Amino acid sequence: MDETTRDALRRSLGTRARRWLLVGTLLAGALCAVALVVAAPADRTFAALSETVQSLTSVVTPLFGILLVRDLRRAPGSAPVLPSVLAVGLPAVVIGVVGVLICAATLALTPAEVADEPWRHAGTIAVGSVLVQVVAGLVGTGLGLLLRSTVVAARPRSSAAAT
Repeated sequence: MDETTRDALRRSLGTRARRWLLVGTLLAGALCAVALVVAAPADRTFAALSETVQSLTSVVTPLFGILLVRDLRRAPGSAPVLPSVLAVGLPAVVIGVVGVLICAATLALTPAEVADEPWRHAGTIAVGSVLVQVVAGLVGTGLGLLLRSTVVAARPRSSAAAT
């Protein structure tokens, strides 16, 4: 691994604010999983938990890509883009894997009243969950590259504004 890639990986979670952003994202996913188990006792499956938890956490994942592109623009000289794009995968994979573990632990610790086949397609869902987070991180990278302003890139889009 060359020095530019190592530097980009260090920058992906290198500041206290980015580590807190990661911790806050994972904490929100854990709270969501617990709330779903408590509030919706009828549909306690790994698929149902993962769908909501990964959707919630994928809202924050693009911020890592936007912030890495901002760092890239602030770097002196012309820094290569590819290492920063690859570095977006680190927080995305962490969020995806920990989200899967949160859902699995929450379902395993639930009382016996779960739906039929609660672990059906768990492997496919786990891989898909990680891929969802990586795609969300790459969307943030794309927004950061296309839009000069970090604030504009991080602003949520509505479907009414797009038409």
